[in-house]
Amino acid sequence: FHCPADMKKIDEALAKNPQVSSQQMAEVKKYRAEGESLHKAGKHQESVDTLARAMKILNIK
Repeated sequence: FHCPADMKKIDEALAKNPQVSSQQMAEVKKYRAEGESLHKAGKHQESVDTLARAMKILNIK
């Protein structure tokens, strides 16, 4: 599973001040936090799926 790599990509994208609405930014941060919680709980597929939502908003491939 690539949860940590996905979290890193999201963090790097957030550091670049992405051009997204405040609502999208709130969603990204929510998904990022949920993804990390799921990862720590051992629910890696759910984590990957949740992080993918944040990555889609940020347009991360």
